[in-house]
Formats: sequence, C-alpha cells, structure tokens
Amino acid sequence: MGAADECLFPIILDRFLKKLRARGWGMESKITCRLCGGDSHLSFEENYMKIRRVGLYTCDVCGCLQTTFPDWLGDAYADTRPVRDVWMVRRSQQMCVLTISVMKLLGLFSGKLFDWGGGNGLLVRMLRDNGINAFRCDKYVQNYYAVGFDVETEEKADIVTAFEVFEHADNPSELMREISVHSPSYILLSTELYDGQGADWNYIHAESGKHVFFYSLNGMRILAKNYGYDVIVGKKFSVMYRPSKISKIKLFLVSSYIKNFYFYYKFSSARMLFSGNKKSMIDSDFISLKDRGYL
Repeated sequence: MGAADECLFPIILDRFLKKLRARGWGMESKITCRLCGGDSHLSFEENYMKIRRVGLYTCDVCGCLQTTFPDWLGDAYADTRPVRDVWMVRRSQQMCVLTISVMKLLGLFSGKLFDWGGGNGLLVRMLRDNGINAFRCDKYVQNYYAVGFDVETEEKADIVTAFEVFEHADNPSELMREISVHSPSYILLSTELYDGQGADWNYIHAESGKHVFFYSLNGMRILAKNYGYDVIVGKKFSVMYRPSKISKIKLFLVSSYIKNFYFYYKFSSARMLFSGNKKSMIDSDFISLKDRGYL
C-alpha cells in the first residue's frame, strides 16, 4: 500500500461506516436520556429523511421518547426547497388568538413577548399588528415578515412563546437554559405529548428529520421544575410559570383555556377576541424601521 493509499484509507473507512450506521447497523439497545440522565431503551426504528435508519428510545425514568443524538440536524435544516408547511398560515392565526387570549388572562397585554423558534416571523408580525410588543428568535430560519424585530442578546421578556419548538431540541436542558437567559415569568408552548405511541405516530415526522425529542407528562414537569417553573400541561399546549407570579384564579382560567383551546377557537369569533386590543403597531413599526435604516 502506497503513501497515497494510506492517506485515503481512513477517509474511505469513515464513509463506509457512516453508510452502515445510516442503515441501522450497530444500533444501540440503550442510550442515556438527554433530559433526566436515565436509561432509555430502544422502542422502535424509523427512516429519518428517507435515508437514515434511526432508533427511538423510551426513558425508564421520565418516560420521554427520543432519537439517538441527532447529528443530522445540520442536513435537515439545510433544505432550501420552498416551504411545504401548508398549515403555516392557519397555525399562525390560531397561535395569534391563543397568545393574545392567554396574555389577557395573565394581565400581560402590555408586556414584552419573545417568539422562540419564530421561523420567518409571520406570527410576530401578526402579534405586532394587534398591539403586542413581540420579537422573534430563530437560529435556523431567516426573518422575513418581522425584519428589525429580532431578540437582542440577554434582553428580558415577560413571556416567551415556543410553538412546535421543543420537539426540535437535541438537548432540552440547553434549550431551557437559552430561554432562561431572558428571565420570562411564563413560557407558552405547544408540542404533542408522548404516551406510549408507536412507529405509526405521525408526530414523529421522520421524513423531515427535525423532530427528535418527545415529552411525556412527567418529562415536561421535570424540565419545568429544573428551571424553577411549575407547569400546566394539556394534550397540545402547556404553560410554564413562576409560582410567585400567578394567582389561583388566573391559574384556573389559563388552565381551562389552553386545555380547551380548539373548542373556544371554533365556537368563538376571532374578531371578538381581538376587540379592545391596543392600537396596531404597524405605523409605528414602519417609522421605527425607517429611522433604523431598514427601509
């Protein structure tokens, strides 16, 4: 074997092993839970991004479901094809109503809101259009609709929203640490809870490769408690809150609302929910952007 062959051999071997791992070869039977540190055993396998065989593991301690450490996320988010999320506008409309309603119930309508994992900024723009002082934060997606209203480093927030974000976290504790820097009293989030579903659970969304951690009820409570929050948990929506910041009546009202949101949304007028809001921030935002050189 010549010198050139010796240099190429490690590269060829590495590529060969990666292909084997992508096909599930050498799948581990047990991993360590990235939330609580407990033992997590292989429950089933999925084809992530249609090309990679990935194991999903259930934690013996907290009950969460998770993939092996997702070292493929860079590739998953590098997909530059046009947006295929046909639910984006409808979901943003619903989340706008949800957010405004919860902020009213909490007496936070004049507070500052950060939308974590805010994507292209559509929700932030809709919230600002309805008088909410909202800002966007997203490490993967470019701001398109809310240019000029991104979160500044370590700026404080009264409430953080994180819709369809927590299941994307390769490390849930790291995500909470990043959010906690901004000292929010409340975190309003959406993610479907794991309760023993199998490989046919459509929330896994294996073809996108981006859903990598699925929280049990116990796991959500552990995560909140680790960062000084209590949590109201519904099937789809949850609110983490500082116990000292909320009264019992507000706790009851918010709990009832988020656990029955789609009922309230279906049988109430969105216009009614938006009535009485502060003046839209559209005109002031235009002036602000112009003064800051964005226009």
